[in-house]
This record gives sequence, C-alpha cells and structure tokens, in this order.
Amino acid sequence: MQKEIEAEESDSGQKRTKKISKKRNLKKFEDDALIKKRFDLDVMAFLSNCSLPYSFVETRGFKHFIKILDSKYTLRDRHTMSHKLGPLLYQNLHVVLEEVLSCELPHCESVSFSYAEWTSRANHGYLSLNIHYINPKFQLRKFSLYSRSTERKTDDQGLASLISSMISTVKGDIACEFICILLLLI
Repeated sequence: MQKEIEAEESDSGQKRTKKISKKRNLKKFEDDALIKKRFDLDVMAFLSNCSLPYSFVETRGFKHFIKILDSKYTLRDRHTMSHKLGPLLYQNLHVVLEEVLSCELPHCESVSFSYAEWTSRANHGYLSLNIHYINPKFQLRKFSLYSRSTERKTDDQGLASLISSMISTVKGDIACEFICILLLLI
C-alpha cells in the first residue's frame, strides 16, 4: 500500500494535510526472472562488500529500504543468501577472475605473489595467496587468488608446498617460472 500526502486549504487559510491511500496490485518478480536473479546477486555483493552478516537482510530497516527501491522484489532470507547466493556469487567472481587473468597475464613481463597467514577464532590456521602485476594498460592489479587451511602444515616445507600448489593452479608461463624459482629456494 502506498500512501501520499495531499495538502488542502481550510476555510481559515491554513494548510492541513490528509492521507490518501492508493492500493496498487503490483505483480512480484518471478523467481526465475533475470532481473530478480541480478537483484539477488547485487544484494549479496552489497552484504559482502560491506562485511555485513547475512541476518542483515531480515532487519526491518533493510526490508523497508528494498521495498522503496523496488516493491516488486521479494527479499531472500539469510539462509538462502548464505547457502545458495553466496556460493553462486563466489563462482561468478571466480569465472571473471579466470577471464581477467587469462587475458592479462600473457602480456605481463613479471608478476609478484604475496601470502598472508592468519588464525580464525577457533584457532584454525589459514593462508591466502595474492597476485600483483601491472597490466598492459599500466594499471596495478592485485587479486586474492586462494585461501587454504594450513592445518597439518606445521613446518616451512609444508607451507612452501602449499604455496607452490596454489601458484601452480594459476594459468600462464609466469606461474610455472615462479614455481621453479620457489622450488630452487626450498
């Protein structure tokens, strides 16, 4: 139901407002409609980019905001966001990253890899591999390629082999050259 406020003058010259309500029978988007799927992924990207929990989609304020944006859209619940749309967004980003790397890496003279280690609250170790390079348009590029568990990789050899296996999955001759250098250093 959409409400409008209309001003009308009374006999004394003062303006008063009265609410006029109009009912609209708006048809909701079908679940398989392209615009609905795109909207779902955009909401998921918003949550990810802002580091918001999935439960944010169930807050009254966010529901109201989405209703104002497009009242034909039906917001998904947090379980759908986390179990269906999260993995779908990850797959889409992975495909795009593969396309970008396959187009740009063959034209790069060199790349750099960095890694970061961290521990979760549950005291599980993880390692993240990043790639850095300058593309043919002279733009600095940095992507996080992979994150892997470091459980059972307690020594330097174990971490080096994990890094090497992560790099070997990167397409291109540059990765192969880097792996050879890494293995020589071990």
